[in-house]
This record gives sequence, C-alpha cells and structure tokens, in this order.
Amino acid sequence: MKKIAILISLLILTFACTKESDQNAVSSSEGKTFTANIEQVKTALGAADIVKWSEGDKIRVVGYTSSSEKGEAVFKIKSGAGTTSAVFELDEGESLDDYDEYYAFYPSNIVLNLESLNTSLEVKSSISNWASQTAVENGYDSRFAIMTAKENGSGALTFRHGACYFGIQIPGDDITAVQIEFATSSFQQRPVYSASNGAITAHNSGIKVFKATGTFNKGSYYYLCAIPKTYNNTTCGNVTVTYTQGGIEKSITSTGTASLYAETGKIYDLGCPPISPTITADDVDILKTDTNGSITFVVNDPVVGGELTAALTDGKVNTISNFALGAVGDGTIPFTCDANDGGEKKAYVTLTYTYNTSKTVKKDIVITQEASAIVPHTYTFYVTGNTRTQKEDGTNATSYFTTTGTSRYDCEGSSGNFGVDSYTILGNVYTQSMKLDGSNVLSFTTHAGVVSTVRFFGASRSSGKTARMQLKKGDTIVRDATTLTWTDGKADLYDSDVIALDAETTYSIVKKTNDQGLFYVVVTESLP
Repeated sequence: MKKIAILISLLILTFACTKESDQNAVSSSEGKTFTANIEQVKTALGAADIVKWSEGDKIRVVGYTSSSEKGEAVFKIKSGAGTTSAVFELDEGESLDDYDEYYAFYPSNIVLNLESLNTSLEVKSSISNWASQTAVENGYDSRFAIMTAKENGSGALTFRHGACYFGIQIPGDDITAVQIEFATSSFQQRPVYSASNGAITAHNSGIKVFKATGTFNKGSYYYLCAIPKTYNNTTCGNVTVTYTQGGIEKSITSTGTASLYAETGKIYDLGCPPISPTITADDVDILKTDTNGSITFVVNDPVVGGELTAALTDGKVNTISNFALGAVGDGTIPFTCDANDGGEKKAYVTLTYTYNTSKTVKKDIVITQEASAIVPHTYTFYVTGNTRTQKEDGTNATSYFTTTGTSRYDCEGSSGNFGVDSYTILGNVYTQSMKLDGSNVLSFTTHAGVVSTVRFFGASRSSGKTARMQLKKGDTIVRDATTLTWTDGKADLYDSDVIALDAETTYSIVKKTNDQGLFYVVVTESLP
C-alpha cells in the first residue's frame, strides 16, 4: 500500500530591503510610509515560487521611543501590489507620530500588548478558530497568515512568518471541505510573538485540527495555516486527511508526519491524499441455461497498491448448483455454475477492496438464476437426537427454516416437562421440542410462484398455565395460539391446522406467554 508522500520544503525567499530616502518614516503623519519586504511566503503560492503583496492588504505599525511614548496605526498598501516589496501608507482616519523604533505585523487586526513594548513588542494572535479557514486556490486564507517585522531604521520592514502551511492537492470533484488532524496537539491557538525577532514568548493550550471550506477544484493546491510549537519541538504524529465530498466525509490516515517537527515559515506538501475508495457493482441475473457469467465492478478513487478480492458471502446459503468464482480481472470477475432444472436460485458474493495495508471497503452482490420451472416442495422441521432437523421432500436440508438459540425441552412423563413421554404427530413419534422464548425463534420465507401453507404443533410446558405461541408476518399476528393447556396432568398438543400463507413473505413462530415447546412444523407448496 502506498503511504501519503510528505514532501517538506522551505521556501527561502529572501529579498534585500529596499532603501530609498523618500520611503523612510517621516515626521509628517499624513505622509508616513514604509517599504514592506517579504522574507518568506505571504498570500500567493505560484508554480514559479512567486510571492506577492495583494491589493487591499493592510499592516499594523507600532511606534516606540520610551515607555511613555508609543502609539499604533493601520497602514494600507499604496503601491507594489503584485510584487514582493510594496509601499504602505496610513489608512484613512489613522495617524502615527514619529518614534525611534517601529514594529509591524500582518494581518492588521491582531491584538497587541503595548504594555510589553520595551525594545521589543509582544504580538498576541487573536485567532481562535483555526478550523474555519476559507479555501483559496493555490493559496491560503490570509487572515491566518501571521507575520511580524521590525523597521530597519530606514523605513523598511522585513516580514517573517509566524505560521507554517500544509498544502493538499485536491484528488476529486464535488469537495466542499478539507480537514487535517494530527495525532498530537503540536500546534497553538493564540501564541505571543516577539516582533523584534519573531520568537514565540508565550502560548495557550495546543490544538491539532485545521479545516478549510469553500470551493475546491480538482488538481489545484490549497494550503491550511498552522502555528507549530517550535519552542518545545512537539512532533505532529500521524495525520488524518478528511474530505467532505457530496456531503459525505471520507478520511485517510498517513504516518508520513509521525516524526515531523513543524516550523514557522515552512510549507509542508501533503501531496494528493486519495479519497476513501468505494466499489460500484450491480447484481447479476442469469438464464436457467447459463453455466457461466461475470460480475462487473469499478473501484472509485482507488489507492495505489489497493487490491480487490471476491468470495462467497459469509452466513449466506448459495443455492445455485456448483457455483464457483474465477480470478479477479480488470473490472470483471467470472463465475461458473450448473444450468438450473428447478426453481429460482441465488448465489451471494462479497467484493472487498483492501488498501493502506488493513483498511477495507465491501460490496455485496446477488447472482440470481431464473427458475427452470416451478417445482413444489414440502419442508419439515423438528428436533431429534438433540439436533434441529430440516427436510425438503423427505431429504435432509438446511436452507428453508432459520432458528435462533439452541435450547430445547425434552418430553418427561409424570410431573416433568409436558407430563408425557412423547407425542405422535402425523404418524411419527417425537420426544423433543424447540424451546420458544425471547431468544429462541423459528422463521421462514415463502417462495414465489407457488401456493404455500403451514401447520405447526406445540405444547405448554407449565402445568396449570395457559401458554401462547404466535405465527407472525412481520409485526402482524397471523395466528394467536391461546389453547396450549394441560388436562389430567398432561400438556395438550396444539395443532394449528393448515394456514394459508402469502408468497415471498417472511413468517416467524414465537413465544407470547409462559413456557412452551415447538414440536413440528410443515410448510407445503403447491402449484397455483
């Protein structure tokens, strides 16, 4: 199985601070400007590593001379949009006096701790919901792209990043959200930076989940911002990528970041993690004369190294004679069988796609072979030799009746179970019965194309009590047997007589009240 490729690359985009005399901080508040250079990444990530300032960008600048002389103002971009070195001027309604030192940060709405301003400035990130980022094609949500800077004495600010970035290439269509979740809380929610050197000076509790929502285009990259705990080198742990596609969340986990120590100012490429695969396959109908056929399948969003296998479904009884699966091919699975000389028959197959070593998705398929002709049968059920016995036309069979539980009641004379040694039912002697209670139920499903009836026999195990058993069709009571009584110290044998049944319908015989045994059931089919 292929693991998600984690390509770690640091974009080293160092630009010389442009020093021009007319761009220095000047005494006129209305004309004060700064040149802002980007040392690393900001808002646009292009194929040629192009990093640019954008129209509408704003920064916050803080001036400091002494503990009693300090102030702050918002600056907007004046020129240089689309380049890496832009000029910023005071925003409307803003003013800033002259100071000895200037600090800046991006975005402009982050909270400051001006009281800490004394040769350095603590910048407190006010972002609290890192799991609500907006998707930006080949970029990221600039609200989360924290940067700090200190003016160089000549009006130039060189910005350093306070966040790192995880890039994901979108593997499919109709995706509205992408979430990455790391195994450890190796990131921070509201850290405090020193604007003078970009170091984290304090932090709050860790986080590990980052999510972007919006419109995602297949094949494009999208980046999620995060602030790593660089101060204590906490590894990220395994990463789980979850896509919301068509309203359904699909996840895949990789060990690729298990030992990664994330760092500010770096981009970590998570590649194109695949969407969790699914299997598309239809049920198959074959003719009564067919002796072979095939299952057609498609694995949607396959994973490199994934494998599809096919096997008979556990717990299902296959009635198609000599049904056998062939080798899995490219989108098809052949099978062989005997032609059908009886009623409709079925085989049950489970397709399993295994990926990432142990993850699986499954799809159940039913193969139906048409009936050669309608052939009536007689099915019987009883307990003998501690075994629940089924017969079809007098021959042992196990595919018509279904029972739950394993308990039974034996006939015992005198004051024991039923007060008799045996019952004679339709010419045969029976000494054992199936116990009916909450966990012991008998059920069966009638066939199509025939007329079915049922007749069943039971007795009350409890002397002096009237037991009840019921024949039910779903939740509907077809026969409520209320005459399971005792006479002269012996349980009376209840005979339901012949009851007409609906075709292709499931019935069950269950306990209603008190203890009872089910001795014999017979379902008879006839042609319409």
